[in-house]
Amino acid sequence: MQNALKFTHAGGSVLVNFQEDNGFGQLIIRDTGIGMEPQLVADLFRLDKQTSRLGTGREQGTGPGLVLVNELVDVNQGALQAVSEAGKGTTFTLTFVAVAITL
Repeated sequence: MQNALKFTHAGGSVLVNFQEDNGFGQLIIRDTGIGMEPQLVADLFRLDKQTSRLGTGREQGTGPGLVLVNELVDVNQGALQAVSEAGKGTTFTLTFVAVAITL
């Protein structure tokens, strides 16, 4: 969510959606931001690649944030996917086994 806001110009949109399908939950964050080139998307979850860049308001990034998120998601048997097109925005989808909690 933080990255979606960071890389979307004023007047753009960030949409957050949750859906459940066949026992899986999906959190989908879609923005109309600056998007990414294919090679940057391919390197997003790699610690050995530098993917940090300035946001639309010249905000500085630290770099390893998405790598850490991906590791946590993986350890919890989920999946994180990024789909993006330069100049058109990005969609991150976090998929995990849906768990019912009864209170």
